[in-house]
Amino acid sequence: MVLVPIRLLLVARPAVGGIAGHLHALCSGLDGNGYQVSLACPAQLAVEAAHQRVNMPIADRFELESDVKVVRQCRRLFSTGCYDLVHVHGLKAASLVAAATWPKPKLPVVFTLHNTLPTKRNGVKGALQENALRRVLQAAALVIVVSQAQANDLTQRQLVCSERIRVIANGICLAACDDQALPARNDMRAQLNVQPNEVCIITVARAIAAKGLYDLLDAVAYLPDSVKACFLLVGEGPDQEGLIRHAEKRSLTKRVRFLGGRSDVPALLQAADLFVLPSHAEGMPLTIMEAMAAGLPVLATRVGGVPEVVEDGLTGLLIEPHRPSQLAASIMRLVSEPQLRQAFGAAGQKRVKTHFSHGQMLTAIKQAYANVIDHWQSINN
Repeated sequence: MVLVPIRLLLVARPAVGGIAGHLHALCSGLDGNGYQVSLACPAQLAVEAAHQRVNMPIADRFELESDVKVVRQCRRLFSTGCYDLVHVHGLKAASLVAAATWPKPKLPVVFTLHNTLPTKRNGVKGALQENALRRVLQAAALVIVVSQAQANDLTQRQLVCSERIRVIANGICLAACDDQALPARNDMRAQLNVQPNEVCIITVARAIAAKGLYDLLDAVAYLPDSVKACFLLVGEGPDQEGLIRHAEKRSLTKRVRFLGGRSDVPALLQAADLFVLPSHAEGMPLTIMEAMAAGLPVLATRVGGVPEVVEDGLTGLLIEPHRPSQLAASIMRLVSEPQLRQAFGAAGQKRVKTHFSHGQMLTAIKQAYANVIDHWQSINN
């Protein structure tokens, strides 16, 4: 019998943005509320709300020597009797935990896949990849995905049976979006040197090619000088310098501003007029929800779980990925139609507050935990 509080161990790789925010929500929302939450992760992961923190140096990419050490560390942790449930975040961490629990887990394990899996490939390499993914996911009593699109992908590829998949959409802290202490919109626009006649277009994303940021820069290059718009790119990542060079090469430095990592994203969203995210692949991006909660219309690509949040033609516009010219045309349309932006923003704000709150997400996750623990007890007693 598991006693209250339930001793929960979260395991995660290095993460920023959405995954880090999700982990913070779990730690702050669960610890002390029927759970004692420990977080095993690299030292650089900026999440401070856990009851206890375990330094687990999971590398962002596969690195044989360090990965073997982490697998051994996981085995020791899982054998201590200090935890009732393990919840693993991301495919890399899931792969290591799967190795640590082979051939049979000593604790119930839940995986959350925040992003889409690698695309299925043909041939021998593709078959080996699918088999490896299947073996990893078999280690979990339950696989949580953040969108129905991910669930469909898992079942179509026969990686996990549908009974072991649970769709739990991401949620955001609505109080942070309504914070009355945020700087006034005009004050923030002045700090950012946004001119009164400019439409301020913002993107918040990790600086990697998969976020479609090179497509965005190419789209900006298509815009005629008559389009009065400036672009704010918020976020850090390995492609940051390459993106800056690309903008310089295309003579975009007057229009595009790279702000890097920022801790005042809610204030930046409040100062903007339009949110753009032209990703090539997504799970269910929190940044889109945060933009909608701030009342911004959204222009995004029709990938992953994005269409499950953004209703095309109601809360924003959806386009196909890898289409800079189409992206530019949609930007021009939204820049030229302020009433449409306002309508999309109001509808999006209502949709997020109705369907995508922290409270709804935490309730669903706690129910998933309870089901996993009950099933584990039934087969091990």
